[in-house]
Amino acid sequence: MQKSWVFSIIPYFMMENSEYTKRKDEKVKLYKKWRIESEKKLEKYKPIKFKEYEIRDYFYGKISDYGIKLAKRELIIENLRIDLFAIGIKNIPYIIEFKRERNKHIVGQATQYLILAQNLHNQIENEVNFKEIDWNQLSIICIAPGFYERDFKTYDYGLLKGRIHFYKMEVHENDKNSISGISFEYKDSNKIGPLKI
Repeated sequence: MQKSWVFSIIPYFMMENSEYTKRKDEKVKLYKKWRIESEKKLEKYKPIKFKEYEIRDYFYGKISDYGIKLAKRELIIENLRIDLFAIGIKNIPYIIEFKRERNKHIVGQATQYLILAQNLHNQIENEVNFKEIDWNQLSIICIAPGFYERDFKTYDYGLLKGRIHFYKMEVHENDKNSISGISFEYKDSNKIGPLKI
């Protein structure tokens, strides 16, 4: 009796006497388990369906709820594009960056913002029409549905020490296919994040 195993197209079946019969061996059980685990991981890190500007605009509409008294969307100065520039209650400035999926460049982008914004603070003050900004406390807030483990190693590194904050977000959708809410989780269990959530 000749048997041939079909993996590439139909991994759960084998051909026996020109007919497919369902496989029940241990390899199939392991394959099923691996596939389920892989699909869960992909589901966990798949991009949010909404565009970054849609998430940003929803957040902007709720800024007072998050302890922000002034904000400007898409601030562009000398090729530096900031999703949202915000000022907290104590005149502390925040550059808020939104990502709809995990992004391996987010820490490098935050570092660039910290360096360039310090050198461009006069232009930024003119753009937001606010002069009493405490630039010594400038921080970057990264908001995304997930992060890489290596991102969290930046908390205590050089320029970024105490000045980069990670918020994991979950976007909620209503029956009109628009955003009905965003929930946040601050990714440093030992501290309280700068946003009021």
